[in-house]
Formats: sequence, structure tokens, C-alpha cells
Amino acid sequence: LIMGLASSFEMALASQLVWGIGYTFTSGAYDAWLVDEVGQEQSGNAFMRGSQVGRFAGLLGIVASTLLATVRLDLPLLAGGVLHLLHGLLLIVIMPEVGFTPTPKEARASWHTYFTTFASGLKLVRSRPALVNIVGVGFFFGLFSEAWDRLWQIHLMDNIGLPAVLPPQTWIGVLFALDALLGAAAIEALRRRLDTRSSRQMTISLFASTAIMVCALALFAMAGSLAVAVGAFFAFTIARGIVEPVFVTWTNQHIDRRVRATVLSLQSQVDAFGQIAGGPPLGAIGQRSLRLALIASAIALSPALALLARVWRRSTPNVNMRPAA
Repeated sequence: LIMGLASSFEMALASQLVWGIGYTFTSGAYDAWLVDEVGQEQSGNAFMRGSQVGRFAGLLGIVASTLLATVRLDLPLLAGGVLHLLHGLLLIVIMPEVGFTPTPKEARASWHTYFTTFASGLKLVRSRPALVNIVGVGFFFGLFSEAWDRLWQIHLMDNIGLPAVLPPQTWIGVLFALDALLGAAAIEALRRRLDTRSSRQMTISLFASTAIMVCALALFAMAGSLAVAVGAFFAFTIARGIVEPVFVTWTNQHIDRRVRATVLSLQSQVDAFGQIAGGPPLGAIGQRSLRLALIASAIALSPALALLARVWRRSTPNVNMRPAA
């Protein structure tokens, strides 16, 4: 809402500060809540289903925001802010917490308890090589992401060019809509084949999806035609959409329930630190060349493959993939 109402850079900057504070409260909490409610074995399927539902809901949002943006660019932001507020109020009423065990009241106000829980999360990460590697993967996901998230649309419009038959914002909306449909189909295909209880299968899926992201991002950066750029765009975004639910499910397999939210929040902070570390240098490269910035982004993501390969080598061979119920 603040961003939509912003009339100056300072006001827009303040909106991001408010957003960051709010996100800090929810980072890790949503995933931890879901795992506690449905159980570890069912969480993988729930995350994938949730990703699919999110894509279909996003499809409705894409259509609405594209139409609103043709009237005024601030209208999608204002509408999104109002919907977020209504969503929060609705969750207060209908959101169950059957699996959650509250901390005793006398311990909640203790800073010692807070620091002990945080220290337990750090200790757990350090004690498990797989978790150290996966937190490292999260860092590289953050490191590369700023260049893609901020520059792909400019690259597509300025360096590749979009047909003049429709306004640029309409073409972007069409791409997002097709990505939502194709991504939901890809996640469904994976859901039917992937045993989310198998750490090895999850690691292989993460490695393959990340490799596709690296290659597709580099291809998108170097594309000389619209067809190649669009193909690379879909390959990248679909693979990225697969990574998200698989990544959080894989991580939850290695976390004790007591410190789950803390570790997931720590992982989110590592991702944010990666964005802070990668954003300025990649942005500086983008000032000279958008193509070079996107290629550098692909290079920044590639170390994640080495970390995932290490986890893959250390994982125990498991049963072959089987259809999910």
C-alpha cells in the first residue's frame, strides 16, 4: 500500500523497510507451521500442491493486474496491498494450529530462551554437513537472484524486442500467465514421480533443476531472437518454480521440530544476505551491459551445483522413483 501511494523515492524506500520487517516475522514460520500441521511425510506433497494452487491463483492476479496496469501503474500495488491485509485478517479466523505446542508463558519473555533456541538452530546447522551445504545453496540462490528479478524484463524489451501489436506490460502478463500454467503442469509431473521421503531423490531433483536454471539463464542472456529468449525464459522459470517446494521439503527433512522455524528463518536471512551481496555488483555490471549482468548472474548461481553434487555423493542410494498417491 505504501509503495502504491508513494510520491517520492524516500517513501518508496520506507515501504521496503516495512515490507522487510513484516517478512522477517513470516520467514520460516509458514513452512514450520505447515510441517507441524500435516506431518513430515505429507509435507512434500503439501508444498507442491501449494505451489500449484499459488500458480493458478497467480494466474488470476496476472490477468487482474495487467488490466489494472493499463489504467494506472499504481493500481496493482494498491489492490495487492488491500488483498494482503484481508488475507491476514482471514487467517486470524480460520488458520488452525493443532500441531503447534506453545512455549510455556514464563519462558516466552526470557531472552535466554530466545538466544538458546537460536543457538540450537546454529548448532544443528553446523553439526549436519548436508544442512551446511543446503544453507550454502540458499546463499547462492540469493546471490544470483537480484540480477534476474530486476533486469530480465528490461533485457527482453530493450535488447530482444517485443512485437508492437500489444503494449509491453501485456506481453509480460502473457508470459507470466503461460509460465503459471506450464509450471503447474511441471510440478504435477514431478509430484507423481518424486518420493519426497527420499533425501537422495530430492537432491537429484534440486541438482537437475538448478543446472537447468544456470544454462537457461546464460542462454537467455545471449539470445539474439525472441523465440530463443522466450524458450530460455520458460525453462528458467519452470525450473525455479520446481526448486522452491523441493528445496523447502528437503531442508525440513534435516531439521528438528523444536528449532525448525529458527533454522528456516536463518536460511531466509542467508538468502537475503546473498541478495545484498550480489545485488550491487551485478547492478553495476548491468549499467554497462544487461547481457553481461545476466551471464554473471548465471555464474553466481553455478557454485550451488557443486554443493548439491557434494550432498548427492554423500546421500544413501534409495529406491527408484514411484508414483505418488
